[in-house]
Amino acid sequence: MLKKKILRELPVMPFPKGKFKKKYDFFAAAEIHDADKCGEVLALDIYDSGKKLRCRFFTDKQNYICYEPEDDEWMHVRIHTVLGSVWYAYFDVFSSKESDKRVNDFFGETYRYPRDAYHRCLEFQEDVDRERRAAAADRAEQLKQERIKWFKDADSEMDEYVIRALPKYVFVSNSVKGICAARCTVCGSRFGLRTSEYKHKQPGKCPLCGEDIVYFKERYKNSIRDKMKLCDVQLYEDRMLVRWSEVMRTYNIDNEKIEYKPFFWAISRPKEYLNFQWSYRLITQYSQEWISKAKYIYDRGDAYLYYKDLTKALGVPEHIERIFKDTPSVFDIIILAANSSRYQQIEYLLKLGLARLATHIADMPPDARSFSEITGVTKQYLPMYKKFNVSWGENRVIRSLDFYVKEHDIENIQKYDIQYDDYQRIRALVDDKFSDRKLLNYTYKYCSEHKTNFYCFKITYEDYLHMMRELNMTLETKSEYFPRDLAFEHDRLAERIKHVHDEKKKESFEKAIPKLYEKLPEEYHNKDYCIVLPHEPEDFIREGEKLSICVGMSSYLEKHMSGQSLICFIRHVETPDIPYVCCEISMLSYKVLQVHGYLNDAYRPLPKPVKEFAKRYAAAIQQVRS
Repeated sequence: MLKKKILRELPVMPFPKGKFKKKYDFFAAAEIHDADKCGEVLALDIYDSGKKLRCRFFTDKQNYICYEPEDDEWMHVRIHTVLGSVWYAYFDVFSSKESDKRVNDFFGETYRYPRDAYHRCLEFQEDVDRERRAAAADRAEQLKQERIKWFKDADSEMDEYVIRALPKYVFVSNSVKGICAARCTVCGSRFGLRTSEYKHKQPGKCPLCGEDIVYFKERYKNSIRDKMKLCDVQLYEDRMLVRWSEVMRTYNIDNEKIEYKPFFWAISRPKEYLNFQWSYRLITQYSQEWISKAKYIYDRGDAYLYYKDLTKALGVPEHIERIFKDTPSVFDIIILAANSSRYQQIEYLLKLGLARLATHIADMPPDARSFSEITGVTKQYLPMYKKFNVSWGENRVIRSLDFYVKEHDIENIQKYDIQYDDYQRIRALVDDKFSDRKLLNYTYKYCSEHKTNFYCFKITYEDYLHMMRELNMTLETKSEYFPRDLAFEHDRLAERIKHVHDEKKKESFEKAIPKLYEKLPEEYHNKDYCIVLPHEPEDFIREGEKLSICVGMSSYLEKHMSGQSLICFIRHVETPDIPYVCCEISMLSYKVLQVHGYLNDAYRPLPKPVKEFAKRYAAAIQQVRS
């Protein structure tokens, strides 16, 4: 065991003596002590180049600790962290052969390859940390498996709920003389169908029970993979258990099979929230009420909320629990638990079949009671809202429009994912010259032709309008606001904008050249190399493309034009027009900042004569300017 009081009294090793062949960052000396109540302890004392003691490292082969004399602080960190780096490879540490031998004898093991005292101690720290992490991971995994056993397995009642939530089918066999035998999976009845009365995967209604179904050919039913997410709540002693599972239903020749794959567990007690995943560690632990703290980490996607134990676990009224039982709905359990004061509104929306609206109950007026008060639209919209299960975001878009929305509009709003904030930004750019109907029809047309969503349309259309205004082009007529081919017009304006910017840049460059080059050596060269200066912005781009380096970026052109740096090209005297090497020279210190050839010399080192030529040119510039 390492005791700090005893370790503090251990003598410090002196600074290593001798002549050093190269420059070192730090110097280390090691000694083995037989410390009272600590046993055999290795001490590694590390000095900086100014002979100042920077760190003391102690270990007894099981634990380690570092001491920083300057701040009188003990730390359980790596040695290089105390020395001021997050990565030990940056340091070159000297230690004598005697110190290296003491360290290797102390550990008594042959490691991956011979090491000096400093790196050998770092390897020991890595091994200790790795073992501790593995032990902690094992404990967390064991704890996770113990707590997962608290959850009950799925029963037949949960299977029935899943079957009600997933699509229903009418399986149709091969036709005999134009008649097919059909079987409904809801009511189990069998009946005949003409081949002209259905199509494979076509939605419809069972003629006997009236349920919504999908016609499916019997011979293809093995390919069915119906999936959903399910959230169920359970009670275990004084804790509430919440589990999210991926559910998949398949069919074989005889019957259907339902598989549950849990992927997220939550275990609560009054002041604790534990979050587990398929991982070896305990993810997070909170010390305040789990519902309020879980909001910002909760993202389990659209999950159907299983009704059982909602009343016992969350205090949800029994009539709301019955609604979830009778009508399987996608609902966020965190929203349900956090809005206990608004159960009346939640119940009202669930009874209307508007579960997606109910999940945003916190955004609605607290005193709203009717459909119109909650949504801000007339009751005429209720059948459409039920049919499409409109969300709160879609409702915000619908109520902002200046016309009566029809079914195909709601379908397109959902299909192209039209968001309220994005739509309002576009609406503000169009001003009041055109109606919402015109703008939305144009949006539908673009998204349909380009098979994209509203967000991509917004980006393209915003760019188009901004470029039209930047070029001082008129925006008055319908064809100017809504061009027939938006993508083509956008690209055409982008090319024009680029041409305008290039012309301005070229004009500025030409004006700056006389001042930039007035005090530079003229036609500088030797027998092998020569200097070529850029005379237009395109020279930077061409050089960058030919050499596959980053000199074509605008930042290099800006530094060159500001006089901060000089960008010049080194070429062979015989071929002055062929790019060879690019050089950057600081015009403040007259030092060569960088000099690179093809692919930044990744495949072939730059010849020394080239580097020396660049340095001589920088010296010549300094001489001329001084």
